[in-house]
Amino acid sequence: MNAPSTSDQTSYRFAEAVQAYAPTVPRKWQKLLTLKPGIAEFRRKGASYQSITEILRAADVPVSRTTVARFCRDVLRPTHPRKQRRPASRNSPSQPQRSSVPPVNTGGPRIANPRTI
Repeated sequence: MNAPSTSDQTSYRFAEAVQAYAPTVPRKWQKLLTLKPGIAEFRRKGASYQSITEILRAADVPVSRTTVARFCRDVLRPTHPRKQRRPASRNSPSQPQRSSVPPVNTGGPRIANPRTI
């Protein structure tokens, strides 16, 4: 008979621990987790944190606006991630084209060229 090796037993116990792991949730969020689908629906419909707080308080869930806001930020996560700003392209028509020749700096006062005025 083949007895399972020590490393196999260790791997199996570790896999079981991974399966059974549940992150601890702040006590103030435990009631909100049971209401998560409803809170998410309110946010999808554009309800403010203050509105959600008032509705939850009317349903006998004592909660503050900041708790609702943090819950939405940390648990619900935005469904549409913010778009990152891209740098303007070099050939953008809104930016004037620059000459590849740098201006000559003589160290004296800058005087306008009368022919370009």
